[in-house]
Amino acid sequence: MMLRGFMGEYRVAECIIHERYPSKKNQVFRIKTVYFDGNEKNFVVKVFRPERSCLLGKEAEFLKGLYKRGVKVPAVEYTGENYIVMEYIKGPTFLQVLESMENEGESGFEEVCRLTERLYGWLKDFYSDSRQFAKADIILWDTSLQVIRLPHLIRGSC
Repeated sequence: MMLRGFMGEYRVAECIIHERYPSKKNQVFRIKTVYFDGNEKNFVVKVFRPERSCLLGKEAEFLKGLYKRGVKVPAVEYTGENYIVMEYIKGPTFLQVLESMENEGESGFEEVCRLTERLYGWLKDFYSDSRQFAKADIILWDTSLQVIRLPHLIRGSC
């Protein structure tokens, strides 16, 4: 994975892929960056396939616009020729939390309902703000419960 522009601008000595995320249309990774001063930071990198790279600028602007409106989406840190570098949100995904609740067997119906209502509220706000920002109805068909991080559902409300 070539991230020369990002690495140069952010003064990164090394990028290490730590995790690959499911994506129907692109490649998405969590990377750890190691800076020349020894500090480290995680990011998410979305690499667009050549036939989809024409959508990169549009998606980056869309995410930046939603972020500025206060929608709980990752901040866009850098846009390269065929990739977007985004903020990494630490924490479990929605699906991981549901699976954990199921495996532990301690969660009651009410707790599962509250969690699901938070997801519904986030999706409702996301699509409402998306419509206002883009001046069109947009449906992101590649959204997955495997990548929606729970802190996004509660950020700003804790």
